[in-house]
Amino acid sequence: MPAEVQMGLSQRLLEMGHARALLQIEDTERLLELYHLILKEGLSVREVEEIARAVQQGGAVLDEQEAEKPTQEAKPNSPAPSI
Repeated sequence: MPAEVQMGLSQRLLEMGHARALLQIEDTERLLELYHLILKEGLSVREVEEIARAVQQGGAVLDEQEAEKPTQEAKPNSPAPSI
């Protein structure tokens, strides 16, 4: 893991879960791009895990201007409880 990410972890700029997700990425440049995106966007561990999987599969764009947080599936509204 790059020293910059290790330093961020020791300074608690990201959580251990973020670091574990980053370890999935073999390309150091892409790993650092995602690290900076975590800091900039405040991504959750789950979001980082999703992005890291996509990066490893070759499909994620990490350009900070184009990157969007992964969207969660819409859940249908549950009916209001009857009184």
